[in-house]
Amino acid sequence: MTNTKPRSGDLRPGGRTREIKNNVATSVLELIKSGNIQFSYSELAAASGVHKTTLYRRWPTHIDLIRVAIEIHNQSFSLESKNNWHDNAEAIVRSLADFLSDPTEVAINRALLANPQAAESLVSVEYWQPIQNLLKSMVVEAQAAGELAEDIDPQTVIMTIVSPLIISTTLGFGTKSKETLITQLSRLARSYAYSP
Repeated sequence: MTNTKPRSGDLRPGGRTREIKNNVATSVLELIKSGNIQFSYSELAAASGVHKTTLYRRWPTHIDLIRVAIEIHNQSFSLESKNNWHDNAEAIVRSLADFLSDPTEVAINRALLANPQAAESLVSVEYWQPIQNLLKSMVVEAQAAGELAEDIDPQTVIMTIVSPLIISTTLGFGTKSKETLITQLSRLARSYAYSP
């Protein structure tokens, strides 16, 4: 298990440390997009311009590098909350569809699918947790507002929406267009609405 204690180079917000982190994360994502999830530290040093010594000191394992890249990448996910579950259902589906269709995200998911060891190390905690927490909070708010039944498991609602999108974007939309899938999943998400 990786030591999560901040290293000295990670303590200063902004400045050179932030620049290096962003540069390394961007380079890792580019390597993954090219199909190279098993990149070496030498390859990353050449791609990022950051010396191998610095890379090893701040990110001592390969998984640490993938984590920081995904952390930066996940910041691109945005979702504007609406006033009710009916509108939020479509907003959630549409935001996820756009995010999961991004070439970087597709490459990450394909790489993790092809590398179960990396997937096992990431999926349980870091990879989806911030996004899942946001989606869960929207489901819980809808329950508190009486729009969704209290006995519905928020995780079930989320997975009902996310799973088809991950499969469709990772493997390709096939005969169904992205817009058609968004429409159908929005209807499915709305079907969770409370009916007395």
